[in-house]
Amino acid sequence: MRILVLGGTQFVGRHFVEAALAAGHDLTLVHRGKTGADLFPQVNHVLTDRLESLDALTNDSWDALVDVSAYVPRAVKIAGEALATRVDYLLQVSTISVYAGEGTTIDEDSAKATLKDPTTEEINWETYGGLKYLCELEAEKFFPNVGFVRPTYVVGPYDHTKRFTHWVDRLARNKTVEVPVRESGHAGPIQRIDGRDLADFMLKMVEQKLTGPFNACANSQEFLEILEECRTTLGSKSEVVKVTERVEGKAYPLLPPLDGAADAMMNTSNAKAVAAGLSFRPLSETVNDLWAWWQTQGEELGD
Repeated sequence: MRILVLGGTQFVGRHFVEAALAAGHDLTLVHRGKTGADLFPQVNHVLTDRLESLDALTNDSWDALVDVSAYVPRAVKIAGEALATRVDYLLQVSTISVYAGEGTTIDEDSAKATLKDPTTEEINWETYGGLKYLCELEAEKFFPNVGFVRPTYVVGPYDHTKRFTHWVDRLARNKTVEVPVRESGHAGPIQRIDGRDLADFMLKMVEQKLTGPFNACANSQEFLEILEECRTTLGSKSEVVKVTERVEGKAYPLLPPLDGAADAMMNTSNAKAVAAGLSFRPLSETVNDLWAWWQTQGEELGD
């Protein structure tokens, strides 16, 4: 297949490109050249800012468009106006943050996040989910064949967010790990997916031109259980200490709110995606590969 990728040189996009190239597909990457510009010299790179123009693309056509970098509806509109008649299928990377988080469980039909100001392009924790859902709606205006993949926390090698890496780094270096817990003694549930498992499923969606939304995540798991599995995998001598409150200014990435406000979001159904071919590697593989990659970055994460 001939696949056009908006993005493709950072984290999820990078994993997708690796998977697609390994499968023998012909790729063109569109990006600004600011991240991973030296990656994938064997493919065609078009350097441009998608929020300004896609005129740098010639009047070529592709079997599929994979959009990993749409964060505001205007970006999708620009892509739609330039490419809707030149691609047969669009896969847009979305997020479970599109959900309002109502009820006790989430599936693809659950209520969606809304914005007080739908014209905003300011991206923060309050607007991110609503903007991503508006991106989905904008895509449907232009592309008759469109699929949406909605991951939870993406982890593993190439993770520039450093959220899961924070915990792996501390455990691998045998540092004490403090975890705020609830009255029950639990830290709360989280859901994650290895970026390579996400990329493999994205490629399935593209090759089969699957339409509609798919939640991409492993089953919900207690945060402390994940930490213990990480500790065992790494052979860590770290002590995991439960504390009753968060220390101001201290990082607790990925840890869900202690009041349970986000628990529904971390109980998202993956049934539809699993039925379509989503699969998961062991957490131990993710942890070992993440730590191996992270050591090549020459950075140590603090508190």
